[in-house]
Amino acid sequence: MAYYEVHLPYNADKRFIQKYLDKGYSKPEAAYCALLEGMDKSLGDLLDYLKQNNLEKNTIVIFMSNNGGYSHRPREGADNTQNYPLRGGKGSLYEGGIREPMMVRYPGVTKLGSVCNQYMIIQDFFPTLLDMAGITNYNTVQHIDGQSIVPYL
Repeated sequence: MAYYEVHLPYNADKRFIQKYLDKGYSKPEAAYCALLEGMDKSLGDLLDYLKQNNLEKNTIVIFMSNNGGYSHRPREGADNTQNYPLRGGKGSLYEGGIREPMMVRYPGVTKLGSVCNQYMIIQDFFPTLLDMAGITNYNTVQHIDGQSIVPYL
């Protein structure tokens, strides 16, 4: 799945925005929250589908962002404060712009509630996915720069 949320422009998810407006959030912040809730619901629906169709034990789910959080207008507060304690945000080379969360549900490997602080980089995805799929005997045209993070999971 490739979610559009939560990118600009913040076109609020109409199912969820009113409760944030009622709590006193500004329109841009309420729209942001509504988009997050809509994405959360969609991911929950996807996980429910896997469970209902007996696919959850045979499906690896990787959830991550493609960059640090947006930290400028129309977000509220001073610029580059939304990713605290990290400095910066999307478009910045500070950690708030390049560090991003990732969650992995890998049946039989990851444990519920576990945390790994090992850093990875995009080049690690290809060897990681090959490792997860059990593909060990492969040839590539280019040199593979990354390494599998499966041992850290």
